[in-house]
Amino acid sequence: MKTTTSTLALSLPEGYVEEQDRPPIPDVAILDRLTADAFDLLERFAAVAPAAGLSGEFEVELARSEKVVSVRANQTVLDAVRAAGVDHPSSCEMGICGSREVKVLGGDVDHPDDLLTESERAQCNSMRICMSRAKGARLVLDP
Repeated sequence: MKTTTSTLALSLPEGYVEEQDRPPIPDVAILDRLTADAFDLLERFAAVAPAAGLSGEFEVELARSEKVVSVRANQTVLDAVRAAGVDHPSSCEMGICGSREVKVLGGDVDHPDDLLTESERAQCNSMRICMSRAKGARLVLDP
């Protein structure tokens, strides 16, 4: 078997592909069908829906860029920030992966997920901009 050497001097088999180099799976159902015989249990996880009445409009100040972004009632902070021209890559966009967790410098956050402990919610020092929202009129974030 022919091997190649990575930049970390690890010997890898020929044809080794880094995960980020693989194309995304076009349909999760295809993956389910291909792996159904290998597993006894298949679980899907989803974020908890935001609480009713907490989805009004608010502003987000991005501390580093000093940009202020308006977030509509039917829009996530992530979508509003992207619409304002600030690129923020993400993964699951449901708050589960944690890739869009940002530091909160000011304001109160509504955390509609089950991922944080009560202590973490009370500290209010970070939020996942793909799903969490402001409890008040303004948040200051350090993305």
